[in-house]
Amino acid sequence: MTSPARHCLFYRFAARNRISVAHRNLPGLLIPLYLTVRTVITLVRALQKEPGTYPEFARALLACYTQVRTLPADSVQLLEPYLLLRDVFILNFVTVAAPVNTDVASWGPARVAGVMANMQAYVEGHPYPGTLIPEQS
Repeated sequence: MTSPARHCLFYRFAARNRISVAHRNLPGLLIPLYLTVRTVITLVRALQKEPGTYPEFARALLACYTQVRTLPADSVQLLEPYLLLRDVFILNFVTVAAPVNTDVASWGPARVAGVMANMQAYVEGHPYPGTLIPEQS
């Protein structure tokens, strides 16, 4: 049978699952103890099953954190709606907070005008400010 540990993300996902189980089912003071014990048990089992595998374990664990992947080619189109959504939240915050907060009332109208100008330019076909510009090769 092929070990699921051959995938570089196995240890990270297994640890993530352990943490979520600990947070759901244990009192806060026991969580660090539980996670430490589970980590030690996992390492001991792995090393007993195949002695001399710790270097491979350490390499696999760290490999996922040293790899840098490039963004997909369509990342510009994927991220643009989030910039618009962010500015919609800003507009909502300013319009709700400005009547009751003098600090927001002082800078809010200028920010709203800027966001509205950005959105108008976007509707007219210009790239949204903050959008990543793809590199031309």
